[in-house]
Amino acid sequence: MEKTADASTFKLHNGDRVGIVGGGPAGSFFAMHLLEYAAAENLSLTVTIFEYRDFGQSGPAGCAKCAGLLSAGLQSNLRRFGLRLPPEVVQSKADSYVLHLAEQEVEIFPPLPHREIVSVYRGSGPRAAAARPSINFDYWLLRQAEKAGATIVKAMVKQITFTPEKAIVSTNFEHHPFELVVLAAGVNGRRVALEGDTYHPPETAQMIQDELGGYPGNNRRVHVHFGRKHGVVFGATVPKGAYVNVSLLAKNPSLKTIADFLTEAGIPEDYQRLCGCKPHIPVSAAKKFYGNRFVAVGDAAASRLYKDGIGSAFHTAEKAAHTAIFHGIAAADFKRQYAPLCRRIARDNFWGKFLFFLWEITGNSRALTRLWLLALTTKSTHPFEARICRLALWNMFTGDDSYEHILRSLLHPRVVWFLLSHIWGVWRRPTVPHSTPTRK
Repeated sequence: MEKTADASTFKLHNGDRVGIVGGGPAGSFFAMHLLEYAAAENLSLTVTIFEYRDFGQSGPAGCAKCAGLLSAGLQSNLRRFGLRLPPEVVQSKADSYVLHLAEQEVEIFPPLPHREIVSVYRGSGPRAAAARPSINFDYWLLRQAEKAGATIVKAMVKQITFTPEKAIVSTNFEHHPFELVVLAAGVNGRRVALEGDTYHPPETAQMIQDELGGYPGNNRRVHVHFGRKHGVVFGATVPKGAYVNVSLLAKNPSLKTIADFLTEAGIPEDYQRLCGCKPHIPVSAAKKFYGNRFVAVGDAAASRLYKDGIGSAFHTAEKAAHTAIFHGIAAADFKRQYAPLCRRIARDNFWGKFLFFLWEITGNSRALTRLWLLALTTKSTHPFEARICRLALWNMFTGDDSYEHILRSLLHPRVVWFLLSHIWGVWRRPTVPHSTPTRK
């Protein structure tokens, strides 16, 4: 495709058409950013979003199969962009994370006030739930894109074909020509065939999710579990109004793992399982995620490892839209202006994998587990070291900071010295005194 046309001719002009495949957050964010930048340049574009799902449906059919946590950073970006979350979209506000490690609990509070985490539904709630949200995040965001000027087409895209002059989006019954096509379909959507392009989707890992009713717990806390059995790398319970979302990253995923995990976590068996799925999450960046008249955004291009996927959708959509309006829609333009952001995300994910690898080692070692618990619970005697370790965990859980910065903070000389100076005593110590979580 790139050899058949001069890249300098790839610019958007008045009346040009832009097709977006996928109406989740990445597609909606791209449409809104593109239309805003186009208006600033007095450029009139026709923007069409193709989305086959009905976000008003309950269960997996209308859901993005996501835990639905909005980080404080993403909430700030939404406000900066002029988007205010309606109160009915917000299911719960979590003001702390509770780390469960080796039968101990440590409550981690945000480093600054008003950094609470918001939980939302990405569809119309659990399949077997009695009560349903009046509006969900994806539906609301897609309506914002429509208000900004995008046209929504409810159709499943089968194929994207590239020619020197156009990019053709084919559904079951129609063929739509565009000057630019944006792939914003996440890794859990139906695969779209791309003819004339060498795009390769990201590698993925599988998670297990369920929504629970009758779950006993504080609806202001997210619980995170490490070091559990049954092949679970980590698990989290996220409050969502009257329900709770359970998300597990497991080496050998099976629906039976949910029950095993909850039993080990000490959750009474009188809860109700209302909706289950096995979503995929990206663990690498895509290959060839841009070309002449083509760019991928969100999960289809590059996303933060395990955390803040919606935040990644916002940033990649913003940068790709800025590139299309102010630089061009040739492969060379996306390579120069957009690809560096995706490479930074992929590079940071390398450090994320390393951090989670260290956590896995910690969870399998009693001595290292005791050492970490000591570092987290000695706020009175070593406040600096405890604050750094707690902040690192908060940022790992929420996605509020890069993995590289988290790792750098843990390599602070005072933290390293604390760990080294206490490792022998912790190795010989049979237990670490239980710490009752208190806010300080």
